[in-house]
Amino acid sequence: MEYNAGIRYTFERKLVNGAKFHDFEIECLLDEISRLQKLHEWIPVSERLPEENDPVLTIYSARDGIGSIQKRCYVGSEMWYDFEDMRNISQRNVTHWQSLPTPPTEG
Repeated sequence: MEYNAGIRYTFERKLVNGAKFHDFEIECLLDEISRLQKLHEWIPVSERLPEENDPVLTIYSARDGIGSIQKRCYVGSEMWYDFEDMRNISQRNVTHWQSLPTPPTEG
């Protein structure tokens, strides 16, 4: 991935308390970056659907071509529950989904 190559270049030249990152540290950081990127990827509904009744973010493509991001959950039979409208909608206009981010912890 070109992005990781750029990060590697930065890490190799970055000094922390006067010491360069070691190769194994760079690999660990790149692995963690890759893991975090995968957590926030948009998944096409044609590729995979979320677990039923798990709230997720969805991209909804309207007839006028304007899309929106909405919180919904897949309820099966190609139907999604729309939390905003409080009703089921057809899957045909939902193009992608991703898991909800972890909520902040109090502190």
